[in-house]
Amino acid sequence: MRKRPLFFAFLAICAGIWICETLLPNHIKNFTTTGEIYLTANIVTDPVHKTDAYGRAAVTFTAEAVSIGKAQSSARGLVNVTSYDEKDAALEYGDYILIKGNTSRLRAPYLARRGIYSAVTVNKSGFISVIKKGSGSCFTRNIFRFKNKLRILIREHLPGAEGDVLTGVLLGERSAIENDLKGRFVQTGTVHILAISGLHVGIIAAIFILMSRFFYVPVRVTYIVVPFLLIAYAVLTGANTPVTRATLMASSVLIGRAFNRKVDILNCLGLAGIFLLLINPKMLFDAGFQLSFATVISIIALAPGLETVLGCDFEKNRVIDYLKRSIAVSLAAWFGIIPIVAYHFNMISPVCILANIPAVFLLSLIVASGLVFLSVGLTAPFLAHFFAGAVEFFIAALIKAVTVFSNMPFAFFRTHPWNTAEIISFYIALAAMGLTLYKKNIRKYHAAIALLVFLNISVWGGVLRCTKYDVRCTVLDVAHGDAIMLEFADGSCALIDAGKKIRGLDMGERVIAPYLLSRRIKRIDAVFTTHNDNDHAGGMDYIIKNFNVKNKFDSYNLKFGDKITGFKGADILVLNPPDERFRAVGSEENENSLVLKVVSGSRSFIFCADIQDQAMASLLAYPGLLKSDVIKVAHHGSSLSGTGEVFLKYIASKIALVSAPAGEVSEKLINQLVESNCAVYITGRDGNITVELNNGKICLKFN
Repeated sequence: MRKRPLFFAFLAICAGIWICETLLPNHIKNFTTTGEIYLTANIVTDPVHKTDAYGRAAVTFTAEAVSIGKAQSSARGLVNVTSYDEKDAALEYGDYILIKGNTSRLRAPYLARRGIYSAVTVNKSGFISVIKKGSGSCFTRNIFRFKNKLRILIREHLPGAEGDVLTGVLLGERSAIENDLKGRFVQTGTVHILAISGLHVGIIAAIFILMSRFFYVPVRVTYIVVPFLLIAYAVLTGANTPVTRATLMASSVLIGRAFNRKVDILNCLGLAGIFLLLINPKMLFDAGFQLSFATVISIIALAPGLETVLGCDFEKNRVIDYLKRSIAVSLAAWFGIIPIVAYHFNMISPVCILANIPAVFLLSLIVASGLVFLSVGLTAPFLAHFFAGAVEFFIAALIKAVTVFSNMPFAFFRTHPWNTAEIISFYIALAAMGLTLYKKNIRKYHAAIALLVFLNISVWGGVLRCTKYDVRCTVLDVAHGDAIMLEFADGSCALIDAGKKIRGLDMGERVIAPYLLSRRIKRIDAVFTTHNDNDHAGGMDYIIKNFNVKNKFDSYNLKFGDKITGFKGADILVLNPPDERFRAVGSEENENSLVLKVVSGSRSFIFCADIQDQAMASLLAYPGLLKSDVIKVAHHGSSLSGTGEVFLKYIASKIALVSAPAGEVSEKLINQLVESNCAVYITGRDGNITVELNNGKICLKFN
């Protein structure tokens, strides 16, 4: 009978997942594809001000749709809105608005898990007008207005990187932190410092309790009031999964103690998990949910045993004991999240065991001094500068420590996303090793066997990965740019271009590297840089530095007639540039970009880079070389001249691949291709596009 509540909770969560997957007919997702849209909606989040990859100021928020189109047809569902109009900086939670902008569907799984399937971008041709202010929860609206005051206060006194870090640490906004700095935190396994998590909630709860004792507030009153303060703080920071989990657990513990109830941490953890999953069952698949719960469980399960192994003794030397216990907790947490980090982020960071010791200590100082600074700034602004200096010092020390650890040899290494077998076998091995810490009925060689099973699954899973194709071509979705991965039957591979790099947005790091790791590719036999435009060559430096690249080719060391061999079942022919390079004013790089043709048996692919009229006219002299089954369309699907139209007819492909956002592709080009019975696929609409060639048969896959 005692197990029935768990059974019914499980049924409720399963039913919730099914309901989440079943969208209403008037859901916004069913109305939006691409193009201009009119939408009335309520802003349901605190608008965030940020700078995008192109250096443009933007405000972004989530809105709940009410109606769509000029006819105002009823609509429901969440939509992600980004505006580049300065006037929209004054928007706030609860505004009922009319939006005119360009819409697109979102494919990001983490947004879908939050019920967001569509995006609207408001540029110069669009607008946002406020129909009514003051909708939504009065409590939430006032919390967000208070948050904006804190945001302004931080920006006034800490305008640099330290202010960005403090905004992330206390307010939960990381968008302003430079990607390079954020990357150092990721590499050292300390990125949780920048995101509001259970650690932050615990520190803040401890500060509230200490303050109440200083002012002689009765203990029971403290334990009842603090949970409400934590709930307000959770709303202030956006109530993400780790914060909500920690707030629920801390509130359960404090209220239990207020009424002299025995508190079981695992029961509190389970209660928090069930509550979160009942609200949003899809959260089960969210990285934040998994990391938050895995961290707590592993610390509870492993830390005491590791403390015993390390010989912790508070009575002998408090400093040494603190360090040993910190290492035990850090080690336990790291063991628990290794598979999750490997699966979601393709990374393992051993240095985090040491890096988290000073990072957590400094975080405590930053949170405490940061709260004092904000309190003084709101009540006695003329004194805020002095306290801001202390906060700045602690944050600078944190950044320095993280930088030192990130530069250590073997601080981190990249890995493929672990599969289900690897994750399960690792946790079995971890459980076996954990039981040996407590001298349970398990022998050490049992743990060793479990570990060997995991290692065998991990190593042989890559070695025995079979290839059921002669050529596998994947055009990656790198927005406006090119990145094409070629894989061959013998396991060899080649990369054509690597997308753009603008400010902190590096497609080599953000898109291509994760894809290569997902395919267990660490060695690339050849990379081709078709030309030096940023949207083709920007991400190549990252790939060359982080992968074992055997051969590097570009439009200066290859020319018409060259052939690259060594790939089983296929050859790569060079069709452009010619022996004597084109001299095209304003488009010389494009006209001389590499045109490559991959030939496998009777089938072929042609990749046209960014060539224009001169190069196309030159290639028309060799009609026999042009005909191909699959074409990667030139210049991201821009409109073609008469020469370009003839060029496409000579190629006579049945499949056309366009690497560009869907809204940028020429309608005239699409119509011409469709009229010639050619299927058109666009990365901005279809995601990563894979064409597999096997024994002359062509198969398409999308991701």
